[in-house]
Amino acid sequence: MVVLDFQMPGMNGLDAARIISQLSPETPILMITLYLTRQLSEEAEKAGVRGTCAKTDLHCVVDAVEALLQERTYFAV
Repeated sequence: MVVLDFQMPGMNGLDAARIISQLSPETPILMITLYLTRQLSEEAEKAGVRGTCAKTDLHCVVDAVEALLQERTYFAV
């Protein structure tokens, strides 16, 4: 599993997710962000992300990790 923040130095999480998905499509990717919106979740899913949640919601992060490890998706928005 890869956990990405949307805002990272060098490239954003969407760009990183696209690269990871191309190189390793079976790897589940969870994106966390302070700025979670429906639009961002939709773009993340298109980029290969299998789950998104707000980094300020620890319960959401734990639930998302559990879901992805069970080969499910988890989009909080």
